[in-house]
Amino acid sequence: MFDHLIYYVSGCTVKPQEEEMEEIRQTINVALGTVYNLTGIVMNLPLPTLELQCNVTAPVATRVETISSSLHNTTYNFNQAWIGVQEILACKTFNPIYTAFVHEAVCTQGVGGLTWIFSTSLFLCLFAMLMITFRAAMSPALRPIPQESRGMSTSLLSRSGITLS
Repeated sequence: MFDHLIYYVSGCTVKPQEEEMEEIRQTINVALGTVYNLTGIVMNLPLPTLELQCNVTAPVATRVETISSSLHNTTYNFNQAWIGVQEILACKTFNPIYTAFVHEAVCTQGVGGLTWIFSTSLFLCLFAMLMITFRAAMSPALRPIPQESRGMSTSLLSRSGITLS
């Protein structure tokens, strides 16, 4: 799995070891082809021939033909879906998806997002520091020192006999 991820990310230059995937792909293709061909043969047989070869009654032969036709159509649809999956997993399809979602998101949008985060954080820090500084500076103006404590400090100095010049 990691080999395939590197394959898609590298722009399909680094080929993964595909022995296992190729074996699975071939097995699915052979199974679908075999079922499709077999059901096509059974579906196209006339009912009397189907009755004789399978040694069954007419209602059973009709049922076998109906099931065979349904399985034939289902196999065809499944094969079309399998071809679609193979096309999606092809490098020409998957690499642009990777480029659009991952590379653009991280390299383009990510840098813009980090720039926005930095600028807003800087703005917030500057104005928070201004508010703290203004609050500290305005504190004496909003709450003046009471008269008792002013007089107390001068009376203590006058009682000690120390003069300030």
